[in-house]
Order: sequence, then structure tokens, then C-alpha cells
Amino acid sequence: MRRCSAQYPVRGYCGPKWKQAVLGVPRIGWLGVSAIDCPQMMKSLQRITAPLVRSIVRTRARGRSLEQLVNQLEASRVRLEQRFFAARDTAGNREALNHILGIERWSQGRLRVASGAPLVIDSYRGYRLPDGASLAELQAAFKDTRTETIALARALQAQDVSPSTTVKHNDLGDFSLVEWLVYLNDHANREQFRIRVAAS
Repeated sequence: MRRCSAQYPVRGYCGPKWKQAVLGVPRIGWLGVSAIDCPQMMKSLQRITAPLVRSIVRTRARGRSLEQLVNQLEASRVRLEQRFFAARDTAGNREALNHILGIERWSQGRLRVASGAPLVIDSYRGYRLPDGASLAELQAAFKDTRTETIALARALQAQDVSPSTTVKHNDLGDFSLVEWLVYLNDHANREQFRIRVAAS
């Protein structure tokens, strides 16, 4: 097994993380797990699974309207906030929430391109809160971010922007506005299960 420059729990190799990535393909990279820290392995897996991910997003978006997706975003916000605000204050939970937050903020930037903003091919990491952000700060930031996502989608409706307008995803190619909304909502819904809640 090839040695990676990142630090791993087993003798510096990808080890268990590599096995997790291979056996759990539907939960890697931009589709799921941010905990896979091997850049070489992530790039390889992204290339392999990109066609599958595109197909899943496009299938789930087919026949959906912006209004339907806005309603889904509002419904999932309630469930997500319940879990996030019940989370234990641990490093793992803060990292998971920051990842979810960063992806949604990054996706907002791509949605804004449809209404005239310039396209900037950048990484989602610049949209995260600083690594030292508290759980309370992350919780509040997600609440504000989801509100902004819903407002942005409604603004695109009001501007009569075609739902079929496409904007580039760094790894997955062009997504329509509807596909972008499916993508970011599915990501948050899936990643929420990395967050451990406090015992009741």
C-alpha cells in the first residue's frame, strides 16, 4: 500500500481510512466523508466515482422545480438544526459541522453565478469558519447559512432565472440550479449522521 504524506493512525499509511473509502464509495469526498485525509487517494476516488455521483444527483433532481427544492430545504432545516443544536461539544462534531457549513456556503457561490456573479473555481475550505470556531458559533453560522440558501433560491425564482441554467462544479461538471440545490441539501442530510448528539 502506498505511503502518504499525511498522518494516519496505522504506521503512516492510509490503512483503515483507505478501507473506509473503498468500501463506502457513496460517502467520499464531495459526496460525503471529509475525514479521508489522503490527497492522493481522494483524487483517485473522485475520478472513479464522479460519473456515479453525477448520475445520482441528476436522477434525484429530474422533474423537480425550484419551489419543490426550496420546500425541501426548509423542511430539512428543521431536522438538521434539531440535531446540530443537540450536538455534544467535541472536536469531531465541530469538524463535521464546519464541513457541512463550508460546502453549503461554497455551493451558494455557484448559485450566485446564475444571477450574474463571476465564476471563481475555488475550494470549499475558504468558506469554513476558522478551525478554532466554537460549537455555538458553528451552530449559529449554519442556521444563518441555510436561511441565506433559501433566500437565494427564492431570489433566483423571482428573477425568473431558468432552473436549467448550469454552473460548473469543480469535480462533477456542470450542474443545473435544481441539481445544485439537490446536491447541497443531500450533502447536509447525509453528513449530519457524523454528528453525535448529547444523551437525553
